[in-house]
Amino acid sequence: MVARPQTFWLSLGALSVGFLLWGNVAQAEVPEASISSHFTAKLGNFAVHDKALKSYGFQPVGSAFQPTWGLRGRLYHESGLIYGGAMTYGFGLTDEDPDNPVPTTTHLVTMGGLLGYALYGGTAVEAEVGFASQAVTVGSERQGGALVYLGPYLHPRLTYTVSPREPFLQVSLGYYLHVPVGAAHSNPLWEDSFDVPVIHAGTLSVEIGFAR
Repeated sequence: MVARPQTFWLSLGALSVGFLLWGNVAQAEVPEASISSHFTAKLGNFAVHDKALKSYGFQPVGSAFQPTWGLRGRLYHESGLIYGGAMTYGFGLTDEDPDNPVPTTTHLVTMGGLLGYALYGGTAVEAEVGFASQAVTVGSERQGGALVYLGPYLHPRLTYTVSPREPFLQVSLGYYLHVPVGAAHSNPLWEDSFDVPVIHAGTLSVEIGFAR
């Protein structure tokens, strides 16, 4: 993959620690509303079918790491409830291979609602629920196609708001679960189904945006 997991995790970890040191760990102030862009690193079973892909002459996904970007909007109730919505996009591309000039790409899109509850000192628990689409395009000089995984997803996480006002800063740890429904492809020439019962990944997210 173009994105190297070691570099992303180290950079994201350093950024998160910096935010935590900058923020006030006892901060209990809660905004009324926020909108933020996020970078979320996912580490999971995205390369589960690499061995089968290679047997068909396709490039393997090659990495369990998937970087994603997106938006999250929240409204905060005085009772501690948090609700809103979120969308995410992710893209991955394999490195150049002299034996196969056709790269394997991964596209991930999620859209869902968000529900949470504010705890103590800027921490909160949240759960995102919605619909996810993950498409893996593969090809070689002889054939090609796509593996498409459509279905509901759940993304619970523990968040820490470093700054509740502008700039709104938040970091979170979570776990992503996507349950595909239906077949991944309809190509009669492929003996393998390439189905995945559950696509899952640990997540680390950094958000920055606006709040009032």
